[in-house]
Amino acid sequence: MDVLVLSFPLYADAIPSHFFQTMVEFEAYRKRTNSQRETWVYVLMNNGFYEGRQCSTAIRIIRHWYYRAGLVYAQGAATGAGETLGFLKKIPLGQEPLRNLGKTITVLALNIRERKKGDALFFLAIHGQ
Repeated sequence: MDVLVLSFPLYADAIPSHFFQTMVEFEAYRKRTNSQRETWVYVLMNNGFYEGRQCSTAIRIIRHWYYRAGLVYAQGAATGAGETLGFLKKIPLGQEPLRNLGKTITVLALNIRERKKGDALFFLAIHGQ
């Protein structure tokens, strides 16, 4: 089993166009080569809005793409307030105000390592949601 981890910023409630083009090309490659390899895909995205749920449309787009490309949707995680992270570089993950980010990254990392699926995780990077 292969694992693919995608990470990108939210752009206008969806996927950036250059990243979308990469998805289209990867899908075409899998079909052209008749790839039967089971590939689990995890996604991590951030947005500059306050709520992580702002990424829900992009998660749905990715889930549809998984299906079309013959991939396995494993889990998605999306953070809000992503722009604040650059100002909090010296604060360890899991400690205030980055408690939510630390918990979510830990869950996602464990699921990737153990090849487990999970529900989409929507969170606020800084404490409060």
